[in-house]
Amino acid sequence: MKNELQTTEQSAKKTKLQQRYESLLEDIEVNKALQESLENDLRKVIPRIKKEIRPLLKKRTDAVRRRIFRLDEMAGDIGVGKNNTEWFVPYIAEEAMNILKENGFEDEELISIYKKYTGESPLPGEKEYNDLAASIREKYGVEVNMEEMKKQGMDFYLSENAGYFQQKMAEKQEREEAKELEDFDPDKVQKVNKHEQLLAQDGKKIYMRLIKRFHPDLEQDEALKIQKTALVQEITKSYKEKDFLKLLSLQIEHIDEKENEGQILADDMLERYNKILSTQLSEIKREIEFIKYSSRGLIENFFDANSKFSERQFRAKKKYLKQEIESIIEDVRNSYRDERGWFKDWVRDIKDFIIS
Repeated sequence: MKNELQTTEQSAKKTKLQQRYESLLEDIEVNKALQESLENDLRKVIPRIKKEIRPLLKKRTDAVRRRIFRLDEMAGDIGVGKNNTEWFVPYIAEEAMNILKENGFEDEELISIYKKYTGESPLPGEKEYNDLAASIREKYGVEVNMEEMKKQGMDFYLSENAGYFQQKMAEKQEREEAKELEDFDPDKVQKVNKHEQLLAQDGKKIYMRLIKRFHPDLEQDEALKIQKTALVQEITKSYKEKDFLKLLSLQIEHIDEKENEGQILADDMLERYNKILSTQLSEIKREIEFIKYSSRGLIENFFDANSKFSERQFRAKKKYLKQEIESIIEDVRNSYRDERGWFKDWVRDIKDFIIS
């Protein structure tokens, strides 16, 4: 429509402010689409992860747990050796701690293993729980169920409640914004009102300019008249909804700079809109980063380079977990067929792993 409605050739060059405006609009659309895509895909994939992936993760954890106890048993029967103790001890302690963090700190046998190799309790102290609770309270405005967090483990508790935290953070931001408006001093209120007045004036100028330029009653060509009618409807809708950014976008799209009598696209107008758009873009990007953070690895594991859910990666993860579970189970079986050889191989592999 732009080419059909526009009768004058566009200026060869756009001002830097206009280029910045169009770039910001494009970035906002891209990031809005990304945000919506992430939110929609996560809503779809989380139930599948709970149903299809989590049971496999539990099986894998159980298999690793059995291997830890088998390694500990062989260490007692065969001995690790002085030269290998510095590799073996931290490995067993770390593996035990990883499982405790995943499943919660109620596994007394695994706690005993950790204490045996470190001489310390793996249980987080009250300070750690309190610090985390304070951090959640400050960031999300949520009171933590301490007993539940202690029972589930910190990592699992955070993962399970990520969606709830996100919702509460949005509510907290809304309350803070409302409070800021209530606390405005007269000068700030006057400044805000002045800013809104300027936006309204900008919108009215653009609206009148567009309506005058494209009113269908002034068009004799029936095809163009239909196009102008649709355009005027869009212009009027944007004006009634006070969508001044949309009005400015329509003006830039459809009105030649040479037709711009009275400097409708004046620098001060574009500067105001560019500031608004920059703030809007920053807020959207912060939301995207929060979504990625609160997903706790889901995006890295199940989304492609374009941040779209990947069915291929999802299936590959399931296949890998199944193969890994079978491999660990078979490895533990081998420990009973050749105890000494199996244990020596494991001690050597642990040393190579830690050194590398």
